[in-house]
Amino acid sequence: MPSNRFISWIGRFTEDLFLSIRARVILSYLVIVGVGFFYLTRKISNDVRPRYLEAVEETMVDTANVLAAVVEESWKGEQIEFGTLQKAFDSARSRKLSAPIYEVTKNSLDMQVYVTDSKGLVMFDSNQGKAVGEDYSRFNDVALTLQGRYGARATRTDKTDPSTSFLYVAAPIHHNGSIAGVLTIAKPVRSMAMFMKRTQSRIWFLATAAAIGVALLGFLFSAWLTYPVRNLIAYARCA
Repeated sequence: MPSNRFISWIGRFTEDLFLSIRARVILSYLVIVGVGFFYLTRKISNDVRPRYLEAVEETMVDTANVLAAVVEESWKGEQIEFGTLQKAFDSARSRKLSAPIYEVTKNSLDMQVYVTDSKGLVMFDSNQGKAVGEDYSRFNDVALTLQGRYGARATRTDKTDPSTSFLYVAAPIHHNGSIAGVLTIAKPVRSMAMFMKRTQSRIWFLATAAAIGVALLGFLFSAWLTYPVRNLIAYARCA
């Protein structure tokens, strides 16, 4: 029969080996869970921006085509009368706006509109007419729309600052069966940035909470799974 000292030594050796293996398993599990949740969360978080922009662009397409149809009804002979459109923008800007959109309150009108003729020259600019007379034929929203294609672009006013991006969506203005001009809607991306940041923050918070929960469940499962082994080690030490 083995001596009690030998049995005790075997028990201590087995316990040390078990604790070492268990620590490595738990550490490996935590690393795998952490890395997996991090990359998954980063992928989902980075996907928030294009999804928001897609949703906004779809709405802008509707608005641009509705306004283009309104402008088509404003022809006076061979010219477009922009008085009604300008009056509508002036009136809209003078309104007191307080629209609680979920957790963000919108207080100002940030949509801009400009209209070009068939050569890409600006005939109307809702931003106090600053761009009237300028040649926009080189811009994709105008150039593509004049070709009968879908015209849109995203442009930064400051190339080094992503927050200065504007999203432009255009619609054709028809007259006498041909494309006589282009109406473009412009919207600053910063107006959507608040929604994006809140969504991204919530995604990271929920992912972190989920990762901690999964790690705790894994630890508890490991403890339950190794309970018989711990009893066996305890028995060997007491023998």
